[in-house]
Amino acid sequence: MNSFRSGVVVLFYLQGELLCGMILSRENDYYQVLAEDGTLHRLNSKRFSLVSAQSYAPLTLEGLKLFQSRVEERLESLDEDQIAARLRERESGFTFPEAVGILGFIDDVSHFALFHLIKQNPQTYLWKKDQISLRSDEQRQSYARESALQQERELYLNKVKAFLDTYMRAAEAASLEEDTKAVLVNDLSSIILFRKPRDLIKLLRNYSDDSDMAGLIKELRIAVGDLDPDTDPIAAEAGIPVSFPSWLWKQAVHPVLQTPAQVEAFSIDAEGTPDFDDALSLTQLPEGWLIGVHVSSVADRLPLGSALYEEALRRVSSLYLPGETIPLLPPELSNSAFSLIQGQSRPVLSLHARFDQDFNLLSWEFTPEWISVQQNLTYQQADAMLQQSPFQELVTLSGLLAQERGVQELPAKPQYDWQVKVFNGQISLKRINNVSPAHSVVEEFMILYNRLFAELATQHSLPLIYRNINQFQEDEGDPEAPPFSSQAYLSTTPQFHPGIGSRAYLHATSPIRRFADIINQYQMSAFLAGNPPPFDSAALEAMIPAIEKRLLLLKEIGQRSERYWFLRYLQINCLNTPLDAVIVKNLRQGCVAELSAWQKRVILFCDSDPPLYTPVKLVLDAVDLKQMVAKGDVIL
Repeated sequence: MNSFRSGVVVLFYLQGELLCGMILSRENDYYQVLAEDGTLHRLNSKRFSLVSAQSYAPLTLEGLKLFQSRVEERLESLDEDQIAARLRERESGFTFPEAVGILGFIDDVSHFALFHLIKQNPQTYLWKKDQISLRSDEQRQSYARESALQQERELYLNKVKAFLDTYMRAAEAASLEEDTKAVLVNDLSSIILFRKPRDLIKLLRNYSDDSDMAGLIKELRIAVGDLDPDTDPIAAEAGIPVSFPSWLWKQAVHPVLQTPAQVEAFSIDAEGTPDFDDALSLTQLPEGWLIGVHVSSVADRLPLGSALYEEALRRVSSLYLPGETIPLLPPELSNSAFSLIQGQSRPVLSLHARFDQDFNLLSWEFTPEWISVQQNLTYQQADAMLQQSPFQELVTLSGLLAQERGVQELPAKPQYDWQVKVFNGQISLKRINNVSPAHSVVEEFMILYNRLFAELATQHSLPLIYRNINQFQEDEGDPEAPPFSSQAYLSTTPQFHPGIGSRAYLHATSPIRRFADIINQYQMSAFLAGNPPPFDSAALEAMIPAIEKRLLLLKEIGQRSERYWFLRYLQINCLNTPLDAVIVKNLRQGCVAELSAWQKRVILFCDSDPPLYTPVKLVLDAVDLKQMVAKGDVIL
């Protein structure tokens, strides 16, 4: 260990700040150092970044400041450009002692001045451990950009700190600028999803310990308008974005020049649907029929790279929950400006398919146009009009299209399922008809649009995001398992889609609800206009992992929310009441039971070990919403 005399001047770091000090005395392996601010520190010599060769007197703060004033005078006399030019002559890096030798500096004052010069100019010098090098022009530009971002980040954190200080004292008085609020909303979601950014986590720990961090984050998200107090609790705790800033949709829409609508169309959707992104039309021609499938032209109105585009990329898809919808786009757009609303004319990207009198496909084309939306029908309303035109013809044609594809969906959809609905705090179970004729019509024409969209793209090597299928064999030892299962994945390489019976398949019919559909629409609209597509295959491939990861997260949130609200329904309506069920799996602490009335499954904590696939009665005595399980007994 080095031994330094009293009066030696040193440089050392304290909480990230470079300080100058004077050694007053030594005690064992530690030195008592008088710092430039008058404080005393007990330091090991390993803490010293630079040490003077000589001792200086007097051993007082005035003596230290006298040395510092000489260093400052010497620093002002140094020619920065000349020193950089001299040091740049070294082709490789160098140590600080080597820099001193290159420049011929022999006295302590010059050494200290040079040390400060290098440390004060990080845009010129890169100092890593003991090695110093001069940055290239490109490195200096990169450093300048990083420094600007760091300063911007520090300013943002200071604003958030001021907001938190005020909020913790009086919540109603706290406010934030819109741009700062937008960054904070993203950061709070990111903390939940990814445990970063660390600088904000560190700041929040000043106001809450880790055990209550989730509660503070939820409270802040409500305060800045990202959540409502009654937002679905599963979605709220998942960290996904929920609300939109009020300014976002107003500045993010391309104006379009309206042209007279040449086509009258109608939509068919589930009851209560707020956003209509597709519609149909049927026109009788001398040689047969002209079918129109019309999809809202979102890409032509959403500026590429805008704040709204980035928000849609972040969300990836609308999320439909029992009590609310968390949309991909602000409701002012998804439910209004972009929606194919009855009585309005709207720009669309249309598929026109011509069929002969026997409904054989003759030709087809995609074209941008305007349509006049005549009706927004529900499935029930459309089912009631199946015996009249145009529904009679559409039912016939959709059936022939399904036969032509030659593929039956496996496993087949059950005709009915039960969905949990929450409205004004009331929970109910609603039976949904999945296979009505109107459902089949809409499904078949959306498939037609998507597969012909994919076919046109493959013919012209247009980069798109395709939806492919992996099929694999299930465990042969499990008699209850289906012989084959499948998994969908996104790719820029088109492949045969076994579920559709198409050489290539993708999604393009729901640009209001799915981000991948918007991307595909950007690409196709550019192609039809004779312009190069905005994305090449590499750019699309780079998007896919994040899109798939977010889709998986949204699927999990939807399933957890459905399970949460179903358990709430059981808790309110079904405790201590025998329920018909079938046990489908035994667990270490109970079983998985399917309740026969609704074909919905619950995890049941119980003491018994009931037989599988045997009708039983369940008597629930409690529901644990935190663990998402029910507790009770099984009666054979």
